[in-house]
Amino acid sequence: MRYLTGSEFEDALSHPVSLSWQERPLRLGLRQLSESREVAVLLDRRIDPEQSLTLGLSKLSLLDILSTIATECGAGISVVGNTVYVGPVKTAARLRTLVELRSNELVGENAVAGTKRSFELLRRSSLIWQDLDRPSDIVAGSCREAGLQIGGGTQPGTVPQTNSPETIPHDLWAAATIPHATITEKLILLLAQFDLSFEWQSAATHIQLVPMPDQVTMRRTWPSLTRTKRARVSEILPQLRGLPHDLRGSRLEVTGTVEQLEEVDRLIYPERDTQRTAPRPAGGELNFTFEIRAQLGSLLKALPEKSDIRFEYDEAALTDAGVQLDRGVEMKMKNASLQELCEALFKGSGIAWEITGRKVTLTPASKTQ
Repeated sequence: MRYLTGSEFEDALSHPVSLSWQERPLRLGLRQLSESREVAVLLDRRIDPEQSLTLGLSKLSLLDILSTIATECGAGISVVGNTVYVGPVKTAARLRTLVELRSNELVGENAVAGTKRSFELLRRSSLIWQDLDRPSDIVAGSCREAGLQIGGGTQPGTVPQTNSPETIPHDLWAAATIPHATITEKLILLLAQFDLSFEWQSAATHIQLVPMPDQVTMRRTWPSLTRTKRARVSEILPQLRGLPHDLRGSRLEVTGTVEQLEEVDRLIYPERDTQRTAPRPAGGELNFTFEIRAQLGSLLKALPEKSDIRFEYDEAALTDAGVQLDRGVEMKMKNASLQELCEALFKGSGIAWEITGRKVTLTPASKTQ
């Protein structure tokens, strides 16, 4: 099976597609979608592959569709290299940052290994396994290929068989592919499914398996902001939502996940945002054209990925007020305004809404009476 990589992979994720599932088992549906679009999708072992989903989605990007599918089954997604990972929300939120941290340790003045060794570990190749392969064997094979020893192992690819947290438990996996990936991407995608990560040891000739940290962040600096961009930063500071940051003169430093730092960069440099599937309408007004059938809660998370709108709400407060976020919603919009979208989306839902620019604040309807 050929999977797209690089710019072809990115183009495929942004390409609008339609999907209609009727009681479709998750694994089967994802496999069919993956094969038809030639995009690798990796389903985490902890997500029930046999749960059935009924969805109708039209004119959404493939990435939006995968995000909606993940939300419907209580999961999240992360794009790691040339693979879309579908797994527990908390795990998905940490993957790219972990990959970035381990990859950064192989480059620069403070690299953990010499140039030649780092180059070897940054090389890309595809990882393929078959039905009923054991994850410990898959990890071992990947490490052998990279010339890595694991923990106390004496041979490249040896996995310690102990009862410590570093052990990879016995399991049998369905066939999958991680295309054109570095050893860092492969290991993070494999180990994360057991709440594990790794650290480089001995000039990156060894790795040590470690528990995945609860919080994973990194720091990014924008060193020389122009006066215009400094004014822009002052405007967006409230949108950093509690991210640790330091603005001194023309220098901005922010700590967060890779996704959060990318969002900060998009806010500072909106002209760089090349991932939008459609241009903004003239005058800055939003309009919406799509056909979709999914749960209300899923739409609240998927729609912001498609546009500039942002829903702000307290999920617990809505649930306590009797709002059913898992209720089915079927919508067909054509050049609809944000006002028209909200009227259709929240009709009869028990949700009161208020639009401020591109932000929509949601509260239980009873609280506004």
